[in-house]
Amino acid sequence: MEYGAITIDTSIFDKNALKIDSGILKNLSQFKGKPAGLILSEIVINEIYSHLERKSFESRKNIESALKDAPHYLRLEAEHTEEISAKIRELKDSKETAKDIIKKFIHDTSAEIIKAEGNIKISELIKRYFTNTSPFADSGKKKNEFPDAIALLSLEAYAQTNKTKILAISTDKDWASFASNSPYIDVIEDLAQGIALFSPNTESDALCKVISSKIATAEWEKIQSQIEDALPDAIGDMQITAEADSSFYYEPSNFVEIEFIEFDFEKDPDSNAIITPIQRHHGGLTIQAKIKIRAKAYADFSLSMHDSIDDDYVSMGSASAEKAIDFDSAILFTIDGEIDYKNPENTEPDKVEIHSIEHIQLNY
Repeated sequence: MEYGAITIDTSIFDKNALKIDSGILKNLSQFKGKPAGLILSEIVINEIYSHLERKSFESRKNIESALKDAPHYLRLEAEHTEEISAKIRELKDSKETAKDIIKKFIHDTSAEIIKAEGNIKISELIKRYFTNTSPFADSGKKKNEFPDAIALLSLEAYAQTNKTKILAISTDKDWASFASNSPYIDVIEDLAQGIALFSPNTESDALCKVISSKIATAEWEKIQSQIEDALPDAIGDMQITAEADSSFYYEPSNFVEIEFIEFDFEKDPDSNAIITPIQRHHGGLTIQAKIKIRAKAYADFSLSMHDSIDDDYVSMGSASAEKAIDFDSAILFTIDGEIDYKNPENTEPDKVEIHSIEHIQLNY
């Protein structure tokens, strides 16, 4: 049975830092108007809204905090900080901003929202809960798995009604467990791979095989250098959080600073770079490459301890930490230049443009 729709779990949106208007999430617009389109559970939509609202609120607070420091550390005149503050105050609040982002995403992709009401049976939900049937585990806080259960049962009911099969993209193990027992849903973790399954193109695949064999060789050293030059800025745009192990209460004081050292392409058993075609367009091809990055991370932490007498937290100063890190990631980029789809071995790209890089979490 061919897939009649593709769906995405909240984990994939979070993995791509909720940047719906850029990177690989933006490329979901290619499903607009296609017979096999994008469908999303209303549970996922509500979770994305909640996460976007929080990100919008945090972004506003970070800007406001930075503006308070700007006169002291940037010597920015008060009138200029007030101009920026006034612009911030003119923006919609976090709730409305999150709604606007989601509304535009649904419009750009023509995503169909699958409602829970009318698609799931409460009796089935209760049965799964008390028999520890996926996505409910036999241990842990099962109440946290209700959103997944509602989303998955709704999607399965949609597939049954439409006599089709759904490809779900998720890094959530509960989704994979559910799909292993469902004839209507398959789950994979890689969004680029999922997109490629819906847009097979022999010429693009042939070109990607050539790119895979050449991009890590001396023959394409110019392209490697362009990627290496662009990666420090791309890493700077990553959503990075730091966690620590300390006897004190701690909070990261500032953003995590990443110093890029080097990268290498992740290779398949034949020592070719792992490349996936995403979207073909005039003058180029957008692809995803799996990479390994070596870097150094720096973070500052504010320390405190609880005073049980005053029921307050007392500052214990601050601490700095640095850590060498090696992590797997993926970059989405466009190759432009002399692209010969008929004879891909003759392809000589002029430049690459990096669109996005997956984010990570650091533990100190």
